[in-house]
Amino acid sequence: MHAIIHEIRQALGQLRHSPGFTLLAVVILGLGLGVTLYMFTVVKAYMLTPLPYPDADRIMHIEVANTLRGFETTEATQHDFVDWGRVQQSFESLAGFYVATVNLSDSDLPERYEGAYISASAFDIVAVDAHLGRTIEAADTVPGAQPVVLLGYDAWLNRYNGDPAIVGSQVRVNGVESTVIGVMPAGFRFPLAQEAWVPLRIDLSTLSRGQGQTLEVFGRLKPGVTLEQAQAEFRNISAALAGEYAENENITTVIKPFQDEYVPREAKTVISAMFVSVLFVLLIACANVANLILARTAARQKDIALRAALGASRWRILVHVLTESVVLASLGGVIAWFLADFGLDMTKRAFVAANINEPFWIEFSIDTKVLLFAAFAALASGVIAGLAPALRATRTDVNEYLKEGSKGSGASASRLSRTLVTAEIALSCILLVSSGLMIRSVVNINQQPLGIENTQLLTGRIGLPETQYPDAASQYRFFEQLVERLESNPEVRNATVAYSYPGIGGWTLPYQTRAAEAAGEEQLPRTNYAGVMNNYGEALGIRLLRGRWFDARDHAESEPVALIDERFAREAFGESDAIGQRVRLDDSTETENPWRTVVGVTGNVLLDEVDDPVRPSAFVPLAQATQRFLTVAVHTQGDPMAFAQDLRETVRAIDQDIPVYWV
Repeated sequence: MHAIIHEIRQALGQLRHSPGFTLLAVVILGLGLGVTLYMFTVVKAYMLTPLPYPDADRIMHIEVANTLRGFETTEATQHDFVDWGRVQQSFESLAGFYVATVNLSDSDLPERYEGAYISASAFDIVAVDAHLGRTIEAADTVPGAQPVVLLGYDAWLNRYNGDPAIVGSQVRVNGVESTVIGVMPAGFRFPLAQEAWVPLRIDLSTLSRGQGQTLEVFGRLKPGVTLEQAQAEFRNISAALAGEYAENENITTVIKPFQDEYVPREAKTVISAMFVSVLFVLLIACANVANLILARTAARQKDIALRAALGASRWRILVHVLTESVVLASLGGVIAWFLADFGLDMTKRAFVAANINEPFWIEFSIDTKVLLFAAFAALASGVIAGLAPALRATRTDVNEYLKEGSKGSGASASRLSRTLVTAEIALSCILLVSSGLMIRSVVNINQQPLGIENTQLLTGRIGLPETQYPDAASQYRFFEQLVERLESNPEVRNATVAYSYPGIGGWTLPYQTRAAEAAGEEQLPRTNYAGVMNNYGEALGIRLLRGRWFDARDHAESEPVALIDERFAREAFGESDAIGQRVRLDDSTETENPWRTVVGVTGNVLLDEVDDPVRPSAFVPLAQATQRFLTVAVHTQGDPMAFAQDLRETVRAIDQDIPVYWV
């Protein structure tokens, strides 16, 4: 240990005498280690962080898949969930949930929280009890039971100032008076990023099979039961249900570890590829520093020869040069820590700005695991950067360098330097090619035309509670009234409401034409889809190529109609005129999704996120397909964000319990 400390002190002393070399080497290694440390933190967040529960790897997610659609998975129906729970033997218990908005209101302004309607068994599966009060119990999930709500720690702390007396008190949840039964511990946000939980109440007597809110289902495997055994049992259950109910034909189940559902394989592949890319960056940095150390070592050959003449072994000389390299890498590691921390902070800010709500276990933070990796990476980088120069130094010809006036031979050093430069060029070429392809993809994505002219829009999300707005008519009246009030404001050019908007994501559904139905096609093409107000095209500046926009003729009782974009028309009908053609969006029963008459064709609209596959787009009148959760868009006279408070006040004037979020 004393010898190591002595070498480190010597290395620091020599580096102080070469500030230019030291600064350059430390910065190069710091940059390489910084991007590597940043990417490792991302890898850790998405791929190396387990759920913080006992035997979390035995918590499985269960979905259904239609074998005719290539095993594209979807949530389970309430009937399937109940049937599974009644007969399955692989899991200790099953739980279901669906993510939903929970609007909390009382004497203060209403606030929206990420919530979940969830089974009582969920809290037993993850083995977590309440911080205050109790969790949801089976009695709470019985239809007709007293409304209750379970609060998350942050919601309790921020909205109710951490007051323990909140347990047992009354608050309005989505407009309904409810009793607060408990507060969960700090950090508990299961299943995804929830801050409030409401009992999941299932009443199959009010639903036809397959109808109603679908559910995410999960459970904990019984001791000794494997994933493969559970999958085999559920396939048998699915086959039995398919034989009993027509709605379950061609339906099977897909079981996977819970986290794999929310961090899909494709995302892991991309993250892994990015991590490999930054390792190339680190190797290039090491090669650069190796060349610098080689040049410095060549300039110090007489000093090294003198050490050898005084009895220093080759091992001692090797350790001396490597120690200097490792000290440089350690100093670079300090820079790397600051760079990685800055990058992670920017990433978190970007996620907040984009309303990206990742599952709670995905945290971009530098913890002990990351620090251990940083220490290993710095040590490895120091060894990689210093090994070649160190080995070169051990082959110093003592007699040659101690001759009077001798400068020694640089041929060997030159060959090694050329080798290092060649390696740098090769690694740089690999990195440049892959980076170029990625940059070209990003440029192509950002150049995707959205198909709209009005881009200076203020958007906000609104969710109507089912208890207050139970049917399509009441939901449509609310949004119709909202648009009328907004457009009466002199600061507003126009306003509209829709499922989604170009460039920010939307729904994707299979679609069918009469020709495809006649041909018996089973693999249906897909389209982006949105329910929109009649003035949607005008508000966004979408070009109408043929036919008409939606108008007062298109109401809930009138003939079902649709607008399609040019891409849809060409894909579905070729050279034929699309106006008057019939399409069905989704392949469900005709009662749920009737055949619609095409009344207009617009220019191409990218009704999804810009990095998603380019698909056709279809629109239906909101009056014929109202949803409780919609996005309002306001085209203002001035700065859109300056109108944000006016938007909130307009909504509150209609219903004081409804907040506007994602503004």
